[in-house]
Amino acid sequence: MVETHSKAHSAPFSAHALLQIARGFTCMFWGIPASLLFMVGAIQLDFAFPFRLPTYFFGVLILYTGFFFIYRGAPRLPQWNRLAIAGLLLSFGMVYFTPFFYWWKQSPFTPFFLLNMMALLMVCTGVLFTVNRLSAETGRLLDDPVLMTEARISAWLALLVLIPMVVVSLGFAVHLQTGSDAGWIADYFQQRRQAPTWVYLCFILPVALTMTSAWKAKECCFIQMLQQISSSP
Repeated sequence: MVETHSKAHSAPFSAHALLQIARGFTCMFWGIPASLLFMVGAIQLDFAFPFRLPTYFFGVLILYTGFFFIYRGAPRLPQWNRLAIAGLLLSFGMVYFTPFFYWWKQSPFTPFFLLNMMALLMVCTGVLFTVNRLSAETGRLLDDPVLMTEARISAWLALLVLIPMVVVSLGFAVHLQTGSDAGWIADYFQQRRQAPTWVYLCFILPVALTMTSAWKAKECCFIQMLQQISSSP
């Protein structure tokens, strides 16, 4: 009991802050898949608003809310503050670049749209990397080395998997821009009519790992919060 009491008071977060952070990771857990599903059109929603909002906006809003809760949890920690602000900015980037996904689907061989799709992929990669870094920072601050290690591995795995896809997209755009023997690329994609299975797996793996680290970080916050409450006089 003495050890638990000591650990609770040495924690860098108050019980209220831990609750805010847990809410943030919960929003991230649901916001990441919601943003992607709304983005690709797998889910469609109709709202009776006087103005029209794209459906992906609501998925990104969940994600933005998560980063906002994270920021409110511990604004005085420099590393934590930088990661939270980066997540907020990346969320705005998703709102800006996502329309290019629809325009690219209408004209997939236009270099301008392809370059913006590459930017969208970089933003999504940055979101996954930032969420995992925040999970790792949570594990470090709350003395959970397993969470810290797993989240760091997930963060770098997201970069190792998705950045090569950005490089391939850039090469594709440059090849189309030069116009030298680029017709075979268009013919290949038109014949397939959809991306190969391995492309989807490259997205699913880092997304699933990031959702797992966000969920574990949320559970870690709840456990630490309950310890603080139970040890308080």
